[in-house]
Amino acid sequence: MASINIGGDKNDENYRYKMPPLSCVIEGRGHGLKTAFINIADVAKALHVMPQYIIKYFGFELGTQSGYDEATSKGIVNGKHEFGLLQNLLEKFIDVFVLCPKCKLPEINLSVSSKETIRYLCASCGAKADLKTSHKLTSYIVNHPPPKKAASGAHKNAEKEKAKQDEKVRHVTPIEKKDVEWKSEASLDAQRARLKRDLGELTPEEAEKRGKIEAIIQAAKELGAEKSSSTLLNVFLVQSERSVDEIYHEIRRLQLSRSLDDAQKLKLILEVFIDVTEPKKVPQQFENARTRAILTKFISPTDRSISVLLINCIEDFVGVIHPKLLPLFPLILKSLYENDILTEEAIVAWYQSSAEASWVVSPDVARQTRAKAQPLIDWLQDDDEDGDDEDGDDEDAE
Repeated sequence: MASINIGGDKNDENYRYKMPPLSCVIEGRGHGLKTAFINIADVAKALHVMPQYIIKYFGFELGTQSGYDEATSKGIVNGKHEFGLLQNLLEKFIDVFVLCPKCKLPEINLSVSSKETIRYLCASCGAKADLKTSHKLTSYIVNHPPPKKAASGAHKNAEKEKAKQDEKVRHVTPIEKKDVEWKSEASLDAQRARLKRDLGELTPEEAEKRGKIEAIIQAAKELGAEKSSSTLLNVFLVQSERSVDEIYHEIRRLQLSRSLDDAQKLKLILEVFIDVTEPKKVPQQFENARTRAILTKFISPTDRSISVLLINCIEDFVGVIHPKLLPLFPLILKSLYENDILTEEAIVAWYQSSAEASWVVSPDVARQTRAKAQPLIDWLQDDDEDGDDEDGDDEDAE
């Protein structure tokens, strides 16, 4: 396919700035569909940008997970996307991050300033200033700045001279074979030894984090769940203090990258944020500010179906995974109700649904959870009746 002009007149065959068109293929099937960009490295080279920038831009614009594999030089965006849409998005990217705002030629070099702003310098017209855009990609570029250009002039000659001197030193001072380690032990014992050695160079806080991460990974290995979503989320939480928004976006990232349905997503939240080591304290954990805020991000009181699904997942949590928690089921629902995560309508709708129609747990477990919830249902309905009586008494009094 013919090359495409980078900016300028699209019909000008003599235009000097050109790039190859995107080459995309659809991989996977069902919920695992992905759009793969097999020549994204060539496109990025023509635009003088890092290929990660283009792929991340697509991900932000399409509202989905994206990534770039340096080993294969291939970009991936979750979902199936039409070529025309992607090519249009690429043109928008070029307009903001490739073309000079002044001369409109693709001759700008990007850099990140000490003030964490993106600067551009045009090699054609000499214009230089901050790049004026509030696109989400700017944060990614600031955190992943482009490589600095090679040095020139006297500085470049000085670097060459230094390299020559280093080469002389290498020839004068031979390296004995016994000082060279050519292999790296991959066993668990070797990994632990390296971890122990590395921990000695860390601050106490960093060492504590590393220790926790090692414990999470080791526990996951023993369960055969080293690469599970819960393990990845637990490691993410330990690495640093995370805001609710950061946790929300990480859960969404895992959902998209691993094609989790809504039930699997909610089960992941329960597995990671509810500690079952002290059963009596489990209902209180649903009142925890962080847990409540995260659930609120995913549960809308106006969406009865997702609220009922949360109850279904809690049925599985207390009736199948941790059956010792089954007696606490009504207290958990009551805690969610009192903290405005579940509404009375959602709880009653779940209770009145047929146990035989349950698809998250077996009918047997569904009947058990409904029997345990009976006192809560009675309490909710009694509360409604008391409210009606009070209204009636007021009318009689009038």
